[in-house]
Amino acid sequence: MCGQLVSTVGHRKLILFLVLVGLQIADVITTKVALAAPSNWEMNPAMAWCMTNLGAFGWLAPKVALVAFGALILRRLPRWPLTFAVSIYVAIVANNLVAILLFPPSAAGI
Repeated sequence: MCGQLVSTVGHRKLILFLVLVGLQIADVITTKVALAAPSNWEMNPAMAWCMTNLGAFGWLAPKVALVAFGALILRRLPRWPLTFAVSIYVAIVANNLVAILLFPPSAAGI
């Protein structure tokens, strides 16, 4: 099963997709930690709306939708959009880590 998936999708695209999934998880974790500091805020207006209006797991719907959509179109998708998305999410996670280092959250806020 896995061998068939790799042969139809391609090694590089599959690796990029798995890295993107991992970066989604890293984004959620680093965002939650960074937002525990009162001086930090969610910069993405769509995600801020989801987090405000959909409750504690407001981040879940957009993340699951992105990963599901990517999985559905992975065979037809050229490699460059995945590379671009991975690059963007590396920058987002790096930004979250910088925010955590510059404005550490209080121990009570995590």
